[in-house]
Amino acid sequence: MKTTVRVKNFELSFTDADVVEINEVEFAEDHSERFGEALWLLHDHGFTVCVVQAQNLQDALDSAVDANRMERYLVDESEASDYDCESLSYLGNACEPHDIESLGFVRLPLPKRSVTALFGDVLSLGDATECHF
Repeated sequence: MKTTVRVKNFELSFTDADVVEINEVEFAEDHSERFGEALWLLHDHGFTVCVVQAQNLQDALDSAVDANRMERYLVDESEASDYDCESLSYLGNACEPHDIESLGFVRLPLPKRSVTALFGDVLSLGDATECHF
Protein backbone atom coordinates (compact mmCIF):
# COMPACT_ATOMS: atom_id res chain seq x y z
CA MET A 1 0.00 0.00 0.00
CA LYS A 2 1.06 3.53 -0.69
CA THR A 3 0.34 6.68 1.29
CA THR A 4 -0.02 9.88 -0.70
CA VAL A 5 0.68 13.21 0.98
CA ARG A 6 -0.64 16.40 -0.58
CA VAL A 7 0.87 19.60 0.76
CA LYS A 8 0.66 22.99 -0.94
CA ASN A 9 1.01 22.22 -4.67
CA PHE A 10 3.06 19.08 -4.16
CA GLU A 11 2.19 15.41 -3.98
CA LEU A 12 4.56 12.97 -2.29
CA SER A 13 4.09 9.28 -1.60
CA PHE A 14 5.71 6.57 0.48
CA THR A 15 5.33 2.87 1.28
CA ASP A 16 6.18 0.83 4.36
CA ALA A 17 9.60 0.12 2.82
CA ASP A 18 10.41 3.84 3.08
CA VAL A 19 9.75 3.97 6.84
CA VAL A 20 12.84 3.69 9.06
CA GLU A 21 12.30 1.17 11.88
CA ILE A 22 8.63 0.71 11.00
CA ASN A 23 8.07 -1.63 13.96
CA GLU A 24 9.06 1.21 16.29
CA VAL A 25 6.59 3.79 14.90
CA GLU A 26 4.04 4.76 17.52
CA PHE A 27 0.39 5.66 17.14
CA ALA A 28 -0.92 9.07 18.14
CA GLU A 29 -3.11 7.58 20.87
CA ASP A 30 -0.12 5.83 22.47
CA HIS A 31 2.21 8.80 22.54
CA SER A 32 1.89 12.18 24.15
CA GLU A 33 1.99 15.01 21.62
CA ARG A 34 3.76 17.23 24.13
CA PHE A 35 7.03 15.48 23.31
CA GLY A 36 6.70 16.67 19.72
CA GLU A 37 7.06 13.24 18.14
CA ALA A 38 6.11 13.24 14.48
CA LEU A 39 6.90 11.46 11.26
CA TRP A 40 9.32 13.31 9.00
CA LEU A 41 9.05 12.58 5.29
CA LEU A 42 12.45 13.40 3.80
CA HIS A 43 12.42 13.93 0.05
CA ASP A 44 14.59 15.16 -2.78
CA HIS A 45 12.63 17.17 -5.37
CA GLY A 46 9.50 15.13 -4.62
CA PHE A 47 11.15 11.69 -4.53
CA THR A 48 10.90 10.06 -1.13
CA VAL A 49 14.19 9.35 0.63
CA CYS A 50 12.61 7.93 3.80
CA VAL A 51 10.15 8.52 6.62
CA VAL A 52 11.47 8.77 10.19
CA GLN A 53 9.80 9.18 13.57
CA ALA A 54 11.59 11.86 15.59
CA GLN A 55 11.04 14.85 17.86
CA ASN A 56 12.63 17.32 15.48
CA LEU A 57 14.21 17.60 12.04
CA GLN A 58 17.78 17.23 13.32
CA ASP A 59 16.93 13.95 15.04
CA ALA A 60 15.14 12.76 11.89
CA LEU A 61 18.18 13.51 9.74
CA ASP A 62 20.52 11.78 12.19
CA SER A 63 18.27 8.70 12.33
CA ALA A 64 18.01 8.56 8.54
CA VAL A 65 21.81 8.67 8.24
CA ASP A 66 22.28 6.01 10.93
CA ALA A 67 19.78 3.79 9.06
CA ASN A 68 21.87 4.14 5.86
CA ARG A 69 19.09 5.98 4.01
CA MET A 70 21.18 9.06 3.17
CA GLU A 71 24.33 7.59 1.65
CA ARG A 72 23.81 9.48 -1.62
CA TYR A 73 24.34 12.76 0.27
CA LEU A 74 27.55 11.65 2.01
CA VAL A 75 30.58 13.73 1.10
CA ASP A 76 33.97 12.01 1.12
CA GLU A 77 36.30 13.59 3.67
CA SER A 78 38.85 14.27 0.91
CA GLU A 79 36.24 16.32 -0.99
CA ALA A 80 34.87 18.18 2.03
CA SER A 81 37.39 20.99 1.59
CA ASP A 82 35.86 21.73 -1.84
CA TYR A 83 32.60 22.79 -0.15
CA ASP A 84 31.78 26.02 1.58
CA CYS A 85 31.84 25.11 5.28
CA GLU A 86 28.24 26.31 5.68
CA SER A 87 26.91 24.03 2.92
CA LEU A 88 27.74 20.76 4.70
CA SER A 89 25.76 19.18 7.52
CA TYR A 90 27.49 16.77 9.89
CA LEU A 91 24.95 14.05 10.59
CA GLY A 92 24.48 10.73 12.30
CA ASN A 93 26.36 9.09 15.15
CA ALA A 94 29.59 9.31 13.12
CA CYS A 95 29.03 13.04 12.46
CA GLU A 96 30.02 12.65 8.81
CA PRO A 97 29.65 15.49 6.28
CA HIS A 98 26.55 15.44 4.06
CA ASP A 99 25.45 17.77 1.29
CA ILE A 100 21.69 17.98 1.90
CA GLU A 101 21.02 21.23 0.05
CA SER A 102 18.49 19.51 -2.25
CA LEU A 103 16.74 17.67 0.61
CA GLY A 104 13.22 18.71 1.57
CA PHE A 105 10.96 17.55 4.38
CA VAL A 106 7.34 17.40 5.47
CA ARG A 107 6.34 16.99 9.12
CA LEU A 108 3.48 14.51 9.43
CA PRO A 109 1.41 13.78 12.54
CA LEU A 110 1.71 10.34 14.07
CA PRO A 111 -0.88 8.01 12.51
CA LYS A 112 -4.09 7.18 14.31
CA ARG A 113 -4.69 3.57 15.26
CA SER A 114 -6.85 1.87 12.62
CA VAL A 115 -7.44 -1.85 12.40
CA THR A 116 -8.95 -1.38 8.93
CA ALA A 117 -5.84 0.43 7.70
CA LEU A 118 -3.63 -2.27 9.22
CA PHE A 119 -5.50 -5.02 7.38
CA GLY A 120 -5.79 -3.12 4.10
CA ASP A 121 -8.57 -3.20 1.53
CA VAL A 122 -9.07 -6.98 1.31
CA LEU A 123 -8.24 -9.64 3.86
CA SER A 124 -8.16 -13.17 2.38
CA LEU A 125 -7.94 -15.79 5.11
CA GLY A 126 -8.53 -18.99 3.13
CA ASP A 127 -10.10 -22.24 4.35
CA ALA A 128 -7.84 -22.89 7.34
CA THR A 129 -9.28 -20.05 9.45
CA GLU A 130 -11.58 -20.92 12.34
CA CYS A 131 -15.01 -19.43 11.68
CA HIS A 132 -18.78 -19.96 11.87
CA PHE A 133 -21.48 -18.75 9.46
